[in-house]
Amino acid sequence: MTGLLATPVAGAFVDDSLAVTDAPAASYGGSTSGWLEASTLSGGNEIHGRIFATVTPSALDTGSTTLGDSGAGLGGYIVKDKLWFVASGQWPWAAPVSLDPGAQGLLKLTALLSPDARIEARYLDTGARLLDHAVRSRLGAMAGTFSQNDKKLLFDLNAWWMGVSDRSGGPVLDLSSQSIGGAGSATALMSFLGHHVVKLGLEARSSHTASAGRDVLSSFLDENWAVADRVTVLLGARTDLQRLRSGAAEATVSGGLLPRLGVVFDPTSQGRAKIFGWWGRLEDDLPIALFQARQQPTIFASGLRPPAAEAWSLGTEFEVRPFVAGLRYSERRLVSAVALLDDGGRPMVVNTGEGTASSAQPASRLERTVTLTVSHPFRDLWTLDASARLEWVRANVLGVALLDPDPVGEPVEAWLPEFKLSGARIFPLSPIWTLQLGASVAVWRGSPETERFRVSDLEWRDRVDLRLGLSVRTGQDGAFSFSVEGFDLFDSGFRPNSIGGRSVRFGLEAIF
Repeated sequence: MTGLLATPVAGAFVDDSLAVTDAPAASYGGSTSGWLEASTLSGGNEIHGRIFATVTPSALDTGSTTLGDSGAGLGGYIVKDKLWFVASGQWPWAAPVSLDPGAQGLLKLTALLSPDARIEARYLDTGARLLDHAVRSRLGAMAGTFSQNDKKLLFDLNAWWMGVSDRSGGPVLDLSSQSIGGAGSATALMSFLGHHVVKLGLEARSSHTASAGRDVLSSFLDENWAVADRVTVLLGARTDLQRLRSGAAEATVSGGLLPRLGVVFDPTSQGRAKIFGWWGRLEDDLPIALFQARQQPTIFASGLRPPAAEAWSLGTEFEVRPFVAGLRYSERRLVSAVALLDDGGRPMVVNTGEGTASSAQPASRLERTVTLTVSHPFRDLWTLDASARLEWVRANVLGVALLDPDPVGEPVEAWLPEFKLSGARIFPLSPIWTLQLGASVAVWRGSPETERFRVSDLEWRDRVDLRLGLSVRTGQDGAFSFSVEGFDLFDSGFRPNSIGGRSVRFGLEAIF
C-alpha cells in the first residue's frame, strides 16, 4: 500500500466488488499482482433508505477500547426514468473519545440523457488509518457511457480528481498527494469469421506531492474474438509511459510494449464448462513514496526501468450441479524491481542488480501456484465456497518497490499452503421472520509485512469468523435486522500468529 493513491471506501457504500488476479485483458494495468474492482450504490425508481449502527465492546475484544459506528443512506429518483441519486454517510466512534479520522460520505447522481447516453457524477469524502497514518481522501469523478449504430459502437469517458491529506505525515513518509486524470475508450462489435469485440483506450493521469510527482500516459488495445461457439481468443497489448519528478531530478521510464494473450475453450457450447489459459507481461507504477524528499533530494539511476513481472496460468472450470469446481495452475516471475538505495549519502532510485555496489544483487521472485476451488452459488437458500491453494516461492524480496535500505537477501524457497471454507444459510422461521447463519475458516502459512523474504519469518496463521442474523419484514420493502459477528474467535490476543485480535460486533439495521 505504501505510495499508492487510494480512497478507503467503507463497505456500507459498496454495492458489488471483485478481486482480479488473472487479467488477459490489456485494459488492466498499473499492477504486477492484482486489481480490486468495486461499484458504489446507485439510485432507482423507488425511494429506499437504511439506518445502521454497530458496536464492538472492549469486554469481548482483545483490544482495550469499545468501538462502534453509525450510518444512514438514502437513494431514489429525482426524475423517474431520468435522474437518480444516492446519499450516504458513516460515522465511527470510540469510547471514551471519538476516532479521527473516520467519518465518510458519498453523494452520487446518475442521469439518463437518452437511450444511448448515460452520465454519472460521484463525490466521496473518506477517512481511515493507513500504515498508522490518519488519512483523509476526497474523490470527485465523472463518467459517461454513449453508444451509436444500434449499440455496436460504444464509448466510455471518465475524469477524476483526488486529494489525500495525511494528518500524521512525517519527514520519512507523508501520504498527502493530489491526483487528476482522464480516460476514454471506444468499443466496436463486429462480425466476420466469428464475432469480434475490439476495444481501444487511452488514459492520462498526474499525481504529485510537495516534493515529487508522477505523470503516466497509457494506451491499450484489446481484441476478444469468438472464433466459434466453443473457442474465444483474447489478444491485447498495452503501453505505459511514466514521467517521474523529484526535487533534484526527472526521469522517463517505460517497459515498452506489454502483450497479453489468452484462449478459452467451452466443450459444452453452453457456458457450463471452460478450459482456459493466458500469458502476459505486467507493469507497475513507481510509488511516489519511493522518491519523495528526505534529508537529501532523490535522484534516479540512468536507464531506470519500471517494476515488471511476467505471468501465465492454465486451468479449467466446470459445473456439476449444484456445484462449480475449478482447477488452476499459475506462474509469476519478477522481471524487474526498483529500490531506494544510498549512493554516497544521497538517495537514489535504482533497479536492483544495477547501479551502486549495494544493489549488485538483483531482486528475484518466482511463484508457482496450484488452486482447487469448489463453490455452490446461492441457490436453495444456501451458499458455499471452498478452496485449497498450494504456492511454491523462490525469492529474496516480497515486493517490486522496496524502501528497505538493504532490501535484497539471499534467495530462499518456501511452500505456502492455504485452505479456506465459507458458507451461509438462510432459515425462514415464518412469513416475516428470517434467521441467517454464516461461517468462514481460513488456515495458511505466510510471511509478515516486511520488505525481505525470509523463511525464518514464515508462520502459520488461522482465522475463524461466525455470523448470526435475525430479521423481520416490516412491509413490502422494509426490514429490521439484528446481527452478531465474531472475528478471529480463537485468538487469545497473545499468540504471535494472530491478525487483528478477537472481536465481537453487534449490529442493528433498518431498511425502508
